[in-house]
Amino acid sequence: MNYGLIGRIVMWALMLISVILFVTAVNSSATDGFVAYGMYLTYAAVALAVLGSVFSLIIDPSNLKSVALGLVAFIVVLGVAYGISDGSDYEMYAKYDVTESTSRMVSMGINTFIVLSILAVVSILYSAISSVLK
Repeated sequence: MNYGLIGRIVMWALMLISVILFVTAVNSSATDGFVAYGMYLTYAAVALAVLGSVFSLIIDPSNLKSVALGLVAFIVVLGVAYGISDGSDYEMYAKYDVTESTSRMVSMGINTFIVLSILAVVSILYSAISSVLK
């Protein structure tokens, strides 16, 4: 099967859809058209990233174990971040209809970012130090 040809066809189709959405956004008088355009592009990028990963695993299933390990590790990080998050500051944002649950989820997202950033820095330092010592 010629995956390069399929990829080029998908790329041109997405470019055509993107041009159509952009022209629609430009013809809209409000900024809502551009916001919708950006959201559609974001959804398309996420869908393509997920589909690309799935197709990669279908083509070469030997990487399935490492992907599963990464997903489990990410879920553990999310669980730890949710466990240390709290929604106690939701009352400050009551005028924006923020609930305690919403505040806790935002706190979880921030905690996840911090934990993953720390893990990235530690892995870079470990890699640098181990390569110097070898």
